[in-house]
Amino acid sequence: MAKNNFIKFKLTKERKPVSFQVPIKGMMLNRKDRAGAPLKHIQYIPGHESIWKEDHKGDEQPKNIWFEDGFLNVHKHNQNLLTILKKHKWFGVHFVMVDEEAEDAKELERFDLIERAIDKVNIANEDELRANAIVIIGSHVFDYSATRLKKALKQKAFEKPKELIEEMDKGNYGNRLAAALAVLRDVVIINPTRTAITWPDGKPIINIASGQDPITEFGTFLSQNTEEIKVTLQTIGQHIKAKRTPKTEMDVDAIIPSQQVTPEPEKVTVDAIPETIEVKEEPKTDLETAREAFKTKFNKEVPINKKNDLEWINSKLKEELEPA
Repeated sequence: MAKNNFIKFKLTKERKPVSFQVPIKGMMLNRKDRAGAPLKHIQYIPGHESIWKEDHKGDEQPKNIWFEDGFLNVHKHNQNLLTILKKHKWFGVHFVMVDEEAEDAKELERFDLIERAIDKVNIANEDELRANAIVIIGSHVFDYSATRLKKALKQKAFEKPKELIEEMDKGNYGNRLAAALAVLRDVVIINPTRTAITWPDGKPIINIASGQDPITEFGTFLSQNTEEIKVTLQTIGQHIKAKRTPKTEMDVDAIIPSQQVTPEPEKVTVDAIPETIEVKEEPKTDLETAREAFKTKFNKEVPINKKNDLEWINSKLKEELEPA
């Protein structure tokens, strides 16, 4: 059948059965070709010139009107059925007429949104990929493999593209991403009880209320527009750059907005923001070595709640080395 010769009706969200009958028994309309336009019963008999029951003198039986799989196609010349459907009290409530051009345009817009969302989460760098996933999906993805992270982000992009795009376009997104990157790169430390975030030397940055997610709270903290936060972000950006390697190199400046600040002497020292950091000369701590060993043995990161628990990591490594 030629598509343009048919007008499509579809059920609304409230009704989605496989088959749905439009009730017309007892339906009455004003018959405007009669004086006073009295209410008269209607019937649908295919091929008949009239929709009025009083005009049907033969033994032809009225036909029921059914939606199949949520749709009903009506030939554009079938004016009787079109009139009944458009005048029915359920028109616009339980079923509507489809504007296919508008429907196609709406679907195309959805496809475009999905493409844009997927493009935003097509991230090659694993640290940046993981940080984005933590901000967008939640801290529970911290230990996911790179493959699982990509799948989770693309699934979010496909299912809720508009929500993902709006989230990543928020003005504070870069600051929240900086929070996740800072934790991933050990620029800041979540204490074992998950009640504070500190610098590696133990100096506190922010206390975390019991039951709250540290990375989320840290991201909210970094989203404040204060001189102290600007200095903290500047320090984080410098340390993230210092800790990068060829494998994890990324454009940190594009992620963390540059902060034009004049730090107060008592808040920022030369030790806090060094002009140059020779990372390669810094010896690895026992904790860093243990984390690398854990990742090598188990092919995954240390769980976030055990990331700074050297005793637990070493115990797991010993268990793995014991004979079966």
